[in-house]
Amino acid sequence: MTQHSHKETNETIAETKNYKVTSCSNIGRSTVNARKARSVRDEESSTEPEARLSLRHLRYRYRTEEERESSVECETRRSQDRDRHKAERARESLLQTIDMQE
Repeated sequence: MTQHSHKETNETIAETKNYKVTSCSNIGRSTVNARKARSVRDEESSTEPEARLSLRHLRYRYRTEEERESSVECETRRSQDRDRHKAERARESLLQTIDMQE
């Protein structure tokens, strides 16, 4: 080997070593970041199924209660709701009238 080609080979080896070190450290950082992101995702996803399950349970319970309710009970409840809303609207209207007079 000539002096010149030997020098080029050494430079190439040095560049390759630097590249490998840099590339390994980048891989290390990206691996750490990926692990952090994955752990955050795992924490979030562990609560999501619980939330979905409880929401499904609430929907099921509501439907079941609704199905058990007889038509008479249903009409009674609706009538009470209408009366309550009517009373609330009347009270709000009265308060607005009082505010306008002052």
